[in-house]
Amino acid sequence: MFQFQHEFQRKERIFKAYIFLFIITALVNVVLFLVDINSSYPMFRGSISLLFFCTILYFGLRRNIWAVLIIKSFVWVHLFLLIIISLSFIFM
Repeated sequence: MFQFQHEFQRKERIFKAYIFLFIITALVNVVLFLVDINSSYPMFRGSISLLFFCTILYFGLRRNIWAVLIIKSFVWVHLFLLIIISLSFIFM
């Protein structure tokens, strides 16, 4: 199936936006793991999660279907959680 140039550019912009949001949310998660006071091994959890996120990002940039689906679901779950947290602050 052929794509026009503007369709390809639109899909590429959407993919780059998902990658950018994935990097931001992954870094926030790693920082939250590192500053967790109640955790017994915060450096271990942070390094393992950073390794996991880098692996997913590597395969996502190579456009493996499973990695792209994980990236998209990760971004959408974090967006959903952000909305829930915002609503809980509003109705508190």
